[in-house]
Amino acid sequence: MKRQARPLLDQVLLPFVYAKSEIESEAVLERLICDFAQPLIRDIVSFKLRAFAPRVTSRDGYTLTHARDAREAQDLTLHFTDGTVDATVGGAAPALKVEPRKRKPYIPPQPGLFDPAED
Repeated sequence: MKRQARPLLDQVLLPFVYAKSEIESEAVLERLICDFAQPLIRDIVSFKLRAFAPRVTSRDGYTLTHARDAREAQDLTLHFTDGTVDATVGGAAPALKVEPRKRKPYIPPQPGLFDPAED
């Protein structure tokens, strides 16, 4: 039985392999890195550093790595380890109303066990 000499290509790589121009090839490669390599690298680094940042994608599935891309997409999906959450890009964060802390009334300290007695 003769084996096929030509290796099977992953379906994801086909557009990159068969790109007709250098520009198209670079665009496809960038999309491959953003969609497949970068999320995997982020997950590995986050695990090793014991840190976590959710993966952010547009609603059509493209991974977003820049704030500019998130603002353009408007509707986002945040991918956490326990599920996903849909989110929308908004304007400036609302100002939080901070009330000053109320002061505690002055209570003189209790005398200690070994303090001299007061007359």
